Amino acid sequence: MRVKKLVLLSAMAVMLSAPAFAEKGPDGEGHHGGKMEALDTNGDGMISKDEFMDAHVKRFEKMDSNSDGNVSMDEIKAYRDLKRAERAEKKAGDSEAASPEAAEPAESAPEGEAKSDQAAPEEKPAQ
Repeated sequence: MRVKKLVLLSAMAVMLSAPAFAEKGPDGEGHHGGKMEALDTNGDGMISKDEFMDAHVKRFEKMDSNSDGNVSMDEIKAYRDLKRAERAEKKAGDSEAASPEAAEPAESAPEGEAKSDQAAPEEKPAQ
């Protein structure tokens, strides 16, 4: 009896939390960053086989840097490195935009002088 109640309560908790997982993030995109919308080219809310294949053909063409109709391991690695760099750049841009320091320009003090709102670094005593 106790196990049935636990299973029932667990199932209810999952069902009640589902809308929270379906909500769009603060950037207005869902969990997959708008990829569903990008693949659904006709806007019917579904991805057809043609839409799916078109997206993969485009990716293949981007990977095939010498346009010979084949993708080598070097091209795969280069594409992977490019995508990694793009993600890192996006992540860095997102974190800069979120930080309050990025919104306000830093005041510059003459070299050798500490800013009035910052304490000068403390010197460690010699041991």
